Amino acid sequence: MDIDFISDPASGELRIGCSEAIAVGFLPPILLNFSQRYPRVSLSVIEVPPPVRNLTALYERTCDIILVRLETSVSDHPLGDDANVEELVEDRIVAAVNKASRWARRRKIELADLADTPWILTMKNTFNHACVMEAFQSQGLAMPPIILMSQLLPLRAYFLAHGDYIATFATSILRFNAELYDLKKLPIRLSDRRSIIAMVTLKNRTLNPIAERFTEHIREFTKSMRAPRGRG
Repeated sequence: MDIDFISDPASGELRIGCSEAIAVGFLPPILLNFSQRYPRVSLSVIEVPPPVRNLTALYERTCDIILVRLETSVSDHPLGDDANVEELVEDRIVAAVNKASRWARRRKIELADLADTPWILTMKNTFNHACVMEAFQSQGLAMPPIILMSQLLPLRAYFLAHGDYIATFATSILRFNAELYDLKKLPIRLSDRRSIIAMVTLKNRTLNPIAERFTEHIREFTKSMRAPRGRG
């Protein structure tokens, strides 16, 4: 493999580890754009279930790079001293509906208005779910009826397309998938809590040329998504 890189540094294999949610909702446009720029690169996306607590996939060379979602700041990450953790995107949780929903036509919405409408959430004990619980509790409201809990973006979007439901998504996920799934963000603020999508590599290991090019690519691709500090 090293000989291949030397003879053609724009070809080879790139192995990216991430959760299914990142692989389905955040990574596709980034990876497609990279593939179009480097068509001789063979891409592998390997599921690394959350929460990521160790660097086994990197140590064993199953993955060159791991993408993770953190609920803490990058400086407080739980991955140990060998991890080089770089923030890519800061996310909030937002509510969205299918564009055909009656709620999509409303310009002003209060959380209380949505208390009786069925919601679609991620699983319990997830950041997404916790943000919704806190939003309702902060206004003295009971949790709304939940018709579905799933981490799977296509499943949540399918339900939205076939019923007058409300679902929640990270802002980065909605940015890349709103048009694909006919989704519209609702004009309501659920939580000020943030999560972070970060890129993880090993401090003591030099990346191969293809992996290095991908790190440069993903930084540039997500640059417009990084709001100046103090905004948002």
